[in-house]
Amino acid sequence: LDGVKVAGLTVPQVEDLLEALYGAQYLQDPQVNVNVSANSSQQVTILGAIKSPGVYPLKTRTTLLQVVALAGGTTRVADEDELVLFREDASGTVYGYLVELDQIMTGEKKDPIIQTNDRIVVPESGISKFVRSFSVGIPGFGGYRTY
Repeated sequence: LDGVKVAGLTVPQVEDLLEALYGAQYLQDPQVNVNVSANSSQQVTILGAIKSPGVYPLKTRTTLLQVVALAGGTTRVADEDELVLFREDASGTVYGYLVELDQIMTGEKKDPIIQTNDRIVVPESGISKFVRSFSVGIPGFGGYRTY
């Protein structure tokens, strides 16, 4: 079989499609099992004073600290007192949640579960006020909320 488009189909639908295609051309009564090893549509972006900024796939339930660890941790100039987690709600409004990593690491606050398309910004010391004023100009930005 040449490439088979399966985008938007469920796993059982893909199995049925492949069984039908193989059954029509190659095999008698084929049995196909499909396992999804990664879902690249679920991702998180982490930027700023982080050792390996970028876009990371979310394979399973992932917390904020796990994403920071995946990105190699913060740099020496990171302002860990005002990390910002940008999240879009169902209406399309984006909110910035101010998070103190120390409070999460000490257990004072719960480690938030990351949702697909969250954006995490780790500012450098001294520029967190700039990040706050800059983000207010983002279209659809609904403001900051306390985590």
